[in-house]
Amino acid sequence: MNNYLDMGGYFTMKKIIGGKLYDTETAIRIGEYNNGEMPNSFHYYSETLYQKKNGEFFLLIDGIRKKIYGNYTTDCKIEKIDVEQAKEWCELNLSGEEYIDVFGQVDE
Repeated sequence: MNNYLDMGGYFTMKKIIGGKLYDTETAIRIGEYNNGEMPNSFHYYSETLYQKKNGEFFLLIDGIRKKIYGNYTTDCKIEKIDVEQAKEWCELNLSGEEYIDVFGQVDE
């Protein structure tokens, strides 16, 4: 897994899921949630929502703790999500205006 920071300070990552490429460099970054901890903290956790050009959504999840050879390490992964999951994520983590920018107007 080749992860690195882009010029904006965001992690970039590519992952093949079901024969399709999920690439943070070519997808649109919709929004981010983090738990308020510093990125170098053991307790840090973040999710960044992306949308591919074909409309598919995925999350870049950072701060996953794994125990390897008796030591804990931090990892990140890409997870494909469907439109309903993306809407739920946006309801929890974005403003109303940001939600409308992604999904359009909703009923009052």
